[in-house]
Amino acid sequence: MDREKTIGKLAALRNRAAEALQKALGSVWLQKSASAAVGLLMATASLASGVSPFGLAYAATAPHSALGAAAGAFFGYMLAQGTQGLAYCAAVLVVLTCRTLFRGTRLSRSVYFTAL
Repeated sequence: MDREKTIGKLAALRNRAAEALQKALGSVWLQKSASAAVGLLMATASLASGVSPFGLAYAATAPHSALGAAAGAFFGYMLAQGTQGLAYCAAVLVVLTCRTLFRGTRLSRSVYFTAL
């Protein structure tokens, strides 16, 4: 009898832990944080010629959170390049503005506009 109670309690505990994990993984906050972290890492990467297009490209095409990706790329460019990264920061803001303005429009579903 005690064994059955213990198994029942463990099953209930396992179910609660699975629900909590599923809720955390589906959290908007977690998606934005992960998107910002990837944007920051992509912004700090550069090619041999000194250009750093990866953070900007990720901010333009991030699937989950445009704001998180743009914030991560913006701060990544500021941290990695300082004042020389201002052009990239301005481009990230333009991309974020375009993604916000055209979200949900027919133009945004076009194959020619897939990046935004």
